[in-house]
Amino acid sequence: MGTIIFDGEGPFEPLYARNPAVEPTLDGVELVLNVYVAEQDAETVPVRIRLEPEDARNLAGQIGPRAMTVDQWRKS
Repeated sequence: MGTIIFDGEGPFEPLYARNPAVEPTLDGVELVLNVYVAEQDAETVPVRIRLEPEDARNLAGQIGPRAMTVDQWRKS
């Protein structure tokens, strides 16, 4: 398993991810984000984040409304 290292002082640049996926596991809900690591080659690496079921439910309830807000901002 690889290591994510943030160098320097925060706040850090945002990470850009595509094609998210979610899988249930015995250890929790696994969120998989394919994060860009090389701008020129458009390489991605999968980043796996395990969430407790309660945290996954809370996050799921926040994502939809936040996405709608971004859509509205982009339209105006």
